[in-house]
Amino acid sequence: MAKGQDTGLLPGMVDTPTRRTLGIRYVRSGPGWLEAEFKPSARFGNHVGNVQGGILAAFLDNIMGQCCHALAGPEQALTTTEMSLYFLAPAILGRLRGKAKVLKKGRRMFFVEGEVLDLEGNHLVRAVATMLVMRRPRPGVAPQATAEAKDPDAG
Repeated sequence: MAKGQDTGLLPGMVDTPTRRTLGIRYVRSGPGWLEAEFKPSARFGNHVGNVQGGILAAFLDNIMGQCCHALAGPEQALTTTEMSLYFLAPAILGRLRGKAKVLKKGRRMFFVEGEVLDLEGNHLVRAVATMLVMRRPRPGVAPQATAEAKDPDAG
């Protein structure tokens, strides 16, 4: 990548295949919140020419997870366990904005909300989600090897 080229990432953010596929660009963030943009092309459209709802759900799932990432510990990973979406207005193809924030952080769960807006600030989609906190395996230790080490009958 050329020096100074914008990758769409912010410090501390995790790059994902979803971010790259959708072309999500993280604009601003802080502990527990994130603002992002993406510009869905015609390949993400539905039969009437608007953005397909599943694409908007993927965008929201991505940014809601990312806003939790900064609050999770280095040995933690997150997965979405539940997400509800409210489609308020059609999203036309073109640049869209997304905002996400953590509502509550627990020991095992994050409660988060997100929204998609057009460039005029009109609310298009709102979402709420629950993220489960999981423990990541330590680098260099295979999960299988860890289980065997704890089982005295193994081997």
